[in-house]
Amino acid sequence: MDPIAHTLAGATLAETRLRDWTPFSAPALILGANAPDIDAVTMFVSRDLSLGFRRGWTHGVLAMVVLPLVLTALLLLLDRAVARWRGRD
Repeated sequence: MDPIAHTLAGATLAETRLRDWTPFSAPALILGANAPDIDAVTMFVSRDLSLGFRRGWTHGVLAMVVLPLVLTALLLLLDRAVARWRGRD
């Protein structure tokens, strides 16, 4: 699937009852749906590097463990920063 289809799939899931769990459920689902395509960032560095990384480890078993943990950590940090900013520390 292309990134637009990934985003639409994540946004569709975000419109289910999952959105009631937390305010960050929609961003988590949309970012999580696009997480395997993080290798596309290498296109901005070099076309050759992009070909070397394309459909590599980010689409494998290792990514099934690492990417959700990284996304969870980033969203938890964002939640704490927003809570501190709003004064509900």
